[in-house]
Parts: sequence; structure tokens; C-alpha cells
Amino acid sequence: MSSLSAVRLPDGYDPGRLVQLDGAGRAGIRTPRTIVTTDPGAASAKLSSERIIVKALDRHFVETEPGTMEGIFPEIVDGAGAGSLAVRDAPVIVQEYVDHWAEIRVYYLDGEIRAFRVGKPSPEAIWRDAASVAVSPTSAPEPVAEAVHRLAGLWGLRYGAFDFLLTGDGPVFLEVNPDGDWRWFESKAGVDDVSISALSLVRTLHRQATRKGPATIDLAGFLVLGTGRACQAKDPAPNMDACVESDPKFLMDLVSGGLINDRDRRLIVMLARGYTTTRIAHEMHLSRYTVAERISKLLDRFACSNRSQLVAYFYAHKLLHVGIWPPGASDGVG
Repeated sequence: MSSLSAVRLPDGYDPGRLVQLDGAGRAGIRTPRTIVTTDPGAASAKLSSERIIVKALDRHFVETEPGTMEGIFPEIVDGAGAGSLAVRDAPVIVQEYVDHWAEIRVYYLDGEIRAFRVGKPSPEAIWRDAASVAVSPTSAPEPVAEAVHRLAGLWGLRYGAFDFLLTGDGPVFLEVNPDGDWRWFESKAGVDDVSISALSLVRTLHRQATRKGPATIDLAGFLVLGTGRACQAKDPAPNMDACVESDPKFLMDLVSGGLINDRDRRLIVMLARGYTTTRIAHEMHLSRYTVAERISKLLDRFACSNRSQLVAYFYAHKLLHVGIWPPGASDGVG
């Protein structure tokens, strides 16, 4: 199976689908029963499932000849009719169809988790009928968050788009795309949480890469392109790394420009009120793991050593109201 894995550049690992399923199973995470074959009919008989799903072994799009791309999308087939499926020229994945009450897409960004609930009439609808797909923000259930952290650590991923089914017996892992798009899901859900987390991740990578010299890229400006925020800026944003290091005013710019989102500010307000991680997770409908990771990121972003210092920092820069109780954000958030 390892021969089906590719190495992404620079220094990124892209585990193939069979490696993903094998690794998840070894990590104790449930996956659909799977057979790789050129004969989906025979595989269906072995699985003895009322319905099966047939998937591409690797990518959804294949260049069958120069300049011609063909899509290979998941297909649900009733078990009774699966016996008539033709033998394929190339191997495909055949899996049992797992009954579920929800499907979620989970984005992992260097420890942070952002999740979306996905409703679609068929597996291929995202590609063939995008208007029929419903996407809404949600909190990742604790078992899903644990599975994502475990798998990301197993494969050394700093970013990944994970797909899970939620069943009465717990989550079922389907696959992870280590360079999957997130803007489509954000635009459908009307949020930008993943972009904010991506900004933090790319900023960290950029700072690491340019540690020996001055930063030359305006990452904040780059990542807000196409989000509607770029046209709101009257002046070009200063270099992000330089401003985070030396210019506290940039924090105000982040808030006024929306680059620190309402969720972050609500979290800071709750810290100021003395809430525990568990209570914050309950109030914000997030997992404790996500809350803890987000606090860790904020501590790193603002060079604070603990939560109390982070709250003090926000007070010092007037991002929290002074002289009122209980604490609240200066613009009413929280």
C-alpha cells in the first residue's frame, strides 16, 4: 500500500487512499469495509451489503489523453443490481454503504479544527450539482476531533480536509485530502473561519522560512483577496510579520478588517470572565480540543505566555471594555 502514497513538495506527505484506510484502521478508527478490484460485482457479493459505493482508487479527475479530463465520481449502487456491474479496465474501490445521520467535513490546520455539516442528495453532487448541496458550520464531535488529531499526527499533516460519517456507533473515517479546497465550503456556509486559521498557519510557515531575513510578502493582503475585504482597505496593509512583531496598532487593524473574527473575540471575553476550557467549549459549541488549540494559537500570535497575560494584552490595546463587569469586547462582541 505504501507504494500508492505520493510525496508532496515541499516536505508534504500525501497518503494514498488505501494507506489512509489502513492507517485509520490500525489507529482504531472505524472505516467502511473495502475491496480494491476491477470486478465491482464480485466485490459486492463478498461485502454482502444492501448497497455499495464505487469510488476512484486515486484522484477524481483523470487526463485520459492530453488536454482531456474525465471525472470519476463516487456512485451508490443497490446490492441487488451490483451483480450486473461491468468489469473495469482499471481497479476501483468498492465499499459497503454506511448508514449515517450526518456527514461532516473537518479542516485541520496545524492543530486547529473547523468543521462543516454537509447535506447532499448524492455523493457526486458537490461536483455535478453544487446548488443542491447544503453546508453549515458545526462543532466537531469529540470522537471526530480526537480521530483527526490522531491521523494528522500519524501522517505528519499540518493541513488536511477530512471527511467523516456520523453514525449511531460513532464516526466513520472516509478520507483526507492534504491540499483540499476550503473556500467553496466557506462561501456556502457564509463564514471565513478556515481562512483565518489558514492565515495564521501560512504566517507561521512564512516566518519560519524568512527567519534569516526580512519578510517581503504581505500575507494578510494575499489571503483576503477574493473575500470582499480587499476592496474595503483604503491603504495597502503593512507587512504582516513586521507588524505583529513591532506595531500593536496592527491588532486594531486586524479587528477592524475582520482578520480576528468574532469567535476569537468571544473566546477572549470568556477567558476574561474566568470560564474554563470545558465551559467555553459548551458555550461556543466546539470541542475542548479545538478551544485549547485556539487559545494556544492566540497565545503564540500575541507573544503571551499564559491566559491571564493574553487577557491583559487585549485590555491594554482596548479590545476589551475597561471599567465594566462582566467583561465584554470593545465593539460589543460577547
